[in-house]
Amino acid sequence: MKLLKWLGIGIGAIVVLLAVGIGIVSATFDPNKYKDQITQYARGKQQRTLVIPGNLSLSFFPKVGVQVGELSLSEFNSDKVFVKLTGAKVSVELLPLLSKQVVVDRVQLDGLAATIVKGKNGKFNFDDLAGGGGAPAKAAPASPSQGQALKLDIDSVKIANASISYKDESNGTQIGITELNLQTGRIADKTPTTLDLSAKIEGVKPKASLALGLKGGMTLDLEAKKFAFSKLAASLAGGMQDGATNLSGLDIKFELAKLDLDSKTNRLAIEGLAASGSGAAGGVQLSSFSAKAPKLNLDLAGGQIELDRISLSASGKQGADQFEMQVNAPRLSVSKTASSGEAITGSVKVTGAQNLDAKFNLSGVSGNAKAFAISNIRLDYNAKNADSSAVGTFSTALSGNLEAQIFELKKIDANVKIDNPNIPAKTVTLPIQGSLRADLGKGSVSADISTKFDESSIQAKVGMPKLAPPSYRFDIAIDKLNADRYRTAAPAGAAASGGGGAEKPIDLSGLKGLTAHGTLRVGALQANNIKLSNVLLTLNSAGGKVQVAPLNAGLYGGSMNGAASIDANSNTFAFKNNLAGVQVNPLMKDAANQDILEGKGNVVIDVTSSGNLPSAIKKALNGNVSVKLADGAIRGINIAERIRNAKSLLGAKKGAESANKSEKTDFSELSLSATIVNGVATSNDLNMASPLLRAKGAGQVNIGANTLDYTIRPKLVATTKGQEGKSYEQLSGIEMPVKIYGALDAPQYQPDYAAAAMSAAQSEIGGKLLEKAGGGKAAGLLGALTGKEAAKPTAAPAPGGVAAAPAPAEEKKSTKDKLKGLLK
Repeated sequence: MKLLKWLGIGIGAIVVLLAVGIGIVSATFDPNKYKDQITQYARGKQQRTLVIPGNLSLSFFPKVGVQVGELSLSEFNSDKVFVKLTGAKVSVELLPLLSKQVVVDRVQLDGLAATIVKGKNGKFNFDDLAGGGGAPAKAAPASPSQGQALKLDIDSVKIANASISYKDESNGTQIGITELNLQTGRIADKTPTTLDLSAKIEGVKPKASLALGLKGGMTLDLEAKKFAFSKLAASLAGGMQDGATNLSGLDIKFELAKLDLDSKTNRLAIEGLAASGSGAAGGVQLSSFSAKAPKLNLDLAGGQIELDRISLSASGKQGADQFEMQVNAPRLSVSKTASSGEAITGSVKVTGAQNLDAKFNLSGVSGNAKAFAISNIRLDYNAKNADSSAVGTFSTALSGNLEAQIFELKKIDANVKIDNPNIPAKTVTLPIQGSLRADLGKGSVSADISTKFDESSIQAKVGMPKLAPPSYRFDIAIDKLNADRYRTAAPAGAAASGGGGAEKPIDLSGLKGLTAHGTLRVGALQANNIKLSNVLLTLNSAGGKVQVAPLNAGLYGGSMNGAASIDANSNTFAFKNNLAGVQVNPLMKDAANQDILEGKGNVVIDVTSSGNLPSAIKKALNGNVSVKLADGAIRGINIAERIRNAKSLLGAKKGAESANKSEKTDFSELSLSATIVNGVATSNDLNMASPLLRAKGAGQVNIGANTLDYTIRPKLVATTKGQEGKSYEQLSGIEMPVKIYGALDAPQYQPDYAAAAMSAAQSEIGGKLLEKAGGGKAAGLLGALTGKEAAKPTAAPAPGGVAAAPAPAEEKKSTKDKLKGLLK
């Protein structure tokens, strides 16, 4: 008993002495005296500035603790603040330290603000604190006195009103976490605790404004590196925008009965996962969605996935259309050696302006974790809108190599029946066969498709050599295609009203991001009523610039060889074309419904323009055009006949004449060139020759206003004998200008009969008329017109020696009457 008594007295004395010692230290020790040493150490060793404007305070019993007010730490070799806080408190139980156990009573941080920056070189602004880039420190040899590892036991952790900002200088990412609050229960090894987290996420790039919440239970097994969560409830609300991805009005909730993570074996087991919520994305308003996964096991090390009774459902609205979606996966198991599963089924239903009822089924799962196959994928659908419908099926098989990230759809077999009143046959059945291959490792997709649509057989190889950024390739061959069969007819009266309303701007914005290369071959093509054969075009598009070269085809007995380009950045256009041996009359009839010119020959076009309205493009047209034709005609007027008909020449009306489709002026050769400036084509070098005529011409065509003002100066040089050959010879040398003017689609012709009369009077026929006149007033008139002087016969004197005066009736005859009388 005395031993126990003295032992108790000794222990008590030690405790008293320890308490007295701690009291003396507490009373005499001032940690603030060491603030300068601490800050100098941070500046010298870490090359950072540590600022502690407030006081430090220590506690020793029954807990060892430190408490600090404001504190800030700068970035490496900089005055910029890396981290700061308004207050912090950490306390540790004293007695457990004697048995090498760390029992932290409380960790509390107030007003924590940290700025994390990732530089363009990939390094973070805290790498020096974490030892990044330095040589690994040598582990200190274990001391013989070292016993069991230190044990962590924290009564609670509290972080209040913290904020963290993150910036990546390499890609411009800038995001911040504000109003971060964290409260935990006791954190100790293998001890269940609670977790309560809330924060706001604000982003500049990507743009984001989100509220995050998380509550639940947590158990840590630090030695085994296992983490278990139970009864987790999480929420996410707000929106974000990243490029084309735009999420808004998010209100998502997650519930989780159990989650076990084994970081040593890379295994994840989830039970009772349920998610629900609403939001909007890409123009789709999701009124509700839910996802359930009663069981999900993932073994990354063992390459095994197990899913049980997965279900997804969603409903919402896109535009005026309501939609519903449902997916069910009863069971799926994938391992390194084998894969199996029950059929995955689903449905999609859309009602509104667009209607769709589709069902799909995936069955026959086989393979392993490296490669898998689904032997049967089938889709049945029925789609309708206001005036058309499509009913069809799609079936294929899917195989995939997960390691190589290669996936293939083999033996695609699809069939669709289309009903549309705007297509010629009203009903078309479209069969499709082919295959598709996606190499996600290389980021590429390709497809080989064949089909028959209406009267066209189509073979197409299409693909995306790059998925990000997207680029496209194609090689399409069509035996024949009448594109006009599928054009929507213009509204009644549209042509008469100049298009039926205001012009619509030409939108080229879709070309700015287009990267594409490909060829198109068509055996026989009709487009805009123009008929072509053996069409070959090659397209290249990048950076908003599209070039089609070559652009070759057979065209109305000849050939076309050209190129075209569009620059969507500046709304500019360029077109070059060389037509050789082309029959221009059927081409003009089909292309512009014009029947004013015949002949076969060559046409060279080299023009540029700009603008975003069709009328503006016409008015901005610049370039050159040249035409050389042989064995043709100008339709609508017979110039030689006008000159030959002397009565018409001298007595016909002098007003404008509409084109007479039964008349034409033949030529053996015709050539002209034109310079186009701001939509006005000027031509001064028309040359036309025929056995009867030689003609020059000059004038303008206003393409923007759709008008022309052109004058042809034909002159008879008749050498042809035979029927009426003599009459043409008698008129040889007479020139009669013909003005062609008015609307391009309805030109007017105005022969200049007065000029023709002057030409006739000055020509050989004028001399013959002079001879026939034999003097008198008619002879005097012809002499004045021709510049010749007629013979003046001596008149018999009247009685009394005075010459007889002419009869009054003869004085009243007009000049043309006299000429007409002479020509009889």
